[in-house]
Amino acid sequence: MEIRSAIGEVWDRLANIEEHVNWMSDVESIKFVSDVRSGVGTKIRVRTSVGPFRIDDVMEFRDWDPPHSMSVAHVGLVKGSGEFHLTTHDSNTTLVWIERLLLPWYLGGPVGLILVRPILRKIFAANLRRFAATFQ
Repeated sequence: MEIRSAIGEVWDRLANIEEHVNWMSDVESIKFVSDVRSGVGTKIRVRTSVGPFRIDDVMEFRDWDPPHSMSVAHVGLVKGSGEFHLTTHDSNTTLVWIERLLLPWYLGGPVGLILVRPILRKIFAANLRRFAATFQ
């Protein structure tokens, strides 16, 4: 996603974890479950809703490299990883979001992921558009 803002400004907004609820349509709430509230070691419980399904997704930040990248390990019922990467060119910033998820068996496991993947891609793309729109 191309964002019309300097990388430092994009990072500052992205690093404000509790504000993700304002631009991620699938996120109902974010609660910190660690004393650390930013950077490596920060642990959060994210109440996620996709259609009729709701799940508490527990994540721990494993990488925090301002203003270039941050990543989480999904360590709750959902397993996997998520990453944000920022690069700059001219006065704009490119933000890339990568998710690698494994669903628990009762949500369909690998088969469930095949079915839900197109839905998640649309949700994540719309979330990135909403995030980028906050800079206009």
